[in-house]
Amino acid sequence: MSTEIPTVYGADTIGNRCLNCGNRVLEGTVGVYGDNDGNLHACPECSTYRHLKQGAGWNPDFEPGVNGE
Repeated sequence: MSTEIPTVYGADTIGNRCLNCGNRVLEGTVGVYGDNDGNLHACPECSTYRHLKQGAGWNPDFEPGVNGE
């Protein structure tokens, strides 16, 4: 029995997961909204695009209303 997780919509089997909710995300989402180390601290599943644009994806300490409105 294989323990490999199949690729889903371009997400690889090891990385490309939101560190907040664990949701699989596209590599491009990590590249656009994540930090320089390839980490994504919020994703469209657990945050809004507005907050992602304001830094929720790359800033683990992001607080809506404090980091931008």
